Amino acid sequence: HPEGKHKLRLWESIFGIGVGDGARLEQLIRNQVGGGVVSERAPRADTRRFGVTIEDFEGPSGRGPVLTAWASDHGDYGERKPRLVTALPLVK
Repeated sequence: HPEGKHKLRLWESIFGIGVGDGARLEQLIRNQVGGGVVSERAPRADTRRFGVTIEDFEGPSGRGPVLTAWASDHGDYGERKPRLVTALPLVK
């Protein structure tokens, strides 16, 4: 979408991930998030929120840090996997 086009340029230039690669990107993130640094955010209403920084994310054509944001409804602990809300390459 128009608001995300600048973020898409980052994904393309750093990791080789482009338009139409959303499902692939989510799978790459889910495969690598286990080694990330977790930071819990203030909850909203019935939603638990947290960020995970993947320091050495590996994409199809590059590596680098990625910040991800996740949400899980209260009461879902262990019942459903958290929803990936957004992800952003971190530029040094």
